[in-house]
Amino acid sequence: MAISCTYMEEAGNDLGNLVLVSALILFLISHSNESLLALTVGIMMSALYFMFGKKIFTVLIVFMWFVVLSAPFLADALPNTQTLSRVASDLPDSVFSRIFTWKSAAKLVFESPIIGKGLDSARGISRNVDSIWFYASKGRGRTSVPISLHFHNAILQIWIELGIIGAIATWGRFHVGTQGNSACEY
Repeated sequence: MAISCTYMEEAGNDLGNLVLVSALILFLISHSNESLLALTVGIMMSALYFMFGKKIFTVLIVFMWFVVLSAPFLADALPNTQTLSRVASDLPDSVFSRIFTWKSAAKLVFESPIIGKGLDSARGISRNVDSIWFYASKGRGRTSVPISLHFHNAILQIWIELGIIGAIATWGRFHVGTQGNSACEY
């Protein structure tokens, strides 16, 4: 949606409307919660773009720096799966396994926060650790290795493999790479 707003402003209404209608059609045929979340975020971003114009990109960049630098702390602050199973037992099992993985990933980040554990270290970590039992939906239990072959979170994966130095370098490179894009000028 935010992309369609940018196209509407810069390339004319036809292209922006086409992108917007395409996104809405994909939402309607997908029947998934993820598309509802994406549509909600898109509508919010479009509203912010119309209210504040391109200034909103500065706020988003600052917010993303906050997210990148605080990712291990945010993951560690998530409720444990037992608490989550008690207060939100109807969540799908995938939520519990991801929270379990993210909390395990945060512990690994804190073991080597500056330079990380090295590229592709997730595969080695997942092979050398026994499965651990954790709570899942409706109080049922599951077992899993704390870290599967990937972390289901790109920022945490960068933190584990490259540490804070890699997180800053990767996000800094992404940030610099978007500055030349007319849709991201701020």
